[in-house]
Amino acid sequence: MFKINKVQAHCDIPCKVYDPSVIQYSTLSIVRFIDLINEEMINSYSTPGSILNLLNFAHKNDLNLKQIDLKDFIKKIIVEKKYKKDQFVRDLIFSLIEIYFRNNVSVENIKLLTLQNYFLKKIKNTKIFNLDNEALLMEFEDKVLNG
Repeated sequence: MFKINKVQAHCDIPCKVYDPSVIQYSTLSIVRFIDLINEEMINSYSTPGSILNLLNFAHKNDLNLKQIDLKDFIKKIIVEKKYKKDQFVRDLIFSLIEIYFRNNVSVENIKLLTLQNYFLKKIKNTKIFNLDNEALLMEFEDKVLNG
């Protein structure tokens, strides 16, 4: 219908970015960050800031995020009660639980789907009403990770 012969822009990305090296450097940094983390722990909603915070947490706690799987990482946070010391870890553990369910729920595993609904409601209530994290996480470990 339309015939476009040539398109030009004043920069590589026509969005008021005049130096493409900044974008290239930022993109390569994010790609490098992602190379340091097991794919199970990243979802499509992960922001560069959350990935960086995750890497900082791993560095502080001497964890290799490339070698540990999501289930063992969640267990480690729960068993060592890392969520008690840091607000970031409290938020992180709930995000990791959601990612765990997203990665593992299937039509064949109705029990896990039921547990997903149960725990997501509990997480929501825990956040809204400032309820005890420890009881929720211990129950999650017992029923989902060890169950």
